[in-house]
Amino acid sequence: MIRFDDYAHDPTFLGLKRIAEAGGDKGPLYDQGVLAVIRQLERKGCFDPDPIKQLAGIHFALKIGTNVITPEQARKAEEMARQRGWTLEEGAQYAAGVIAAENNLTAYSNTKADA
Repeated sequence: MIRFDDYAHDPTFLGLKRIAEAGGDKGPLYDQGVLAVIRQLERKGCFDPDPIKQLAGIHFALKIGTNVITPEQARKAEEMARQRGWTLEEGAQYAAGVIAAENNLTAYSNTKADA
């Protein structure tokens, strides 16, 4: 991925921001997730990967009925969502926005936070 010296000139950044601020077709929680990454990038010049992303995978695994999620993982995920005033499904929608933004703006990730 090409990293622009100034993210504010990066067409991917600008497109994501424009769509999320206008309200995309994936819902307001998804847009809020995208904007959380955008705002952090605007404040710091990079973003730290957000652990909330795990809600998307846990929600999906529970929804399709796999046995890969332990009851403790499910409880922790539900608590993480509840702390923000969401159901697990709502948290997964927000997390999907975070995932999309982080994946599309990976050149601006604070890689030290990944370690």
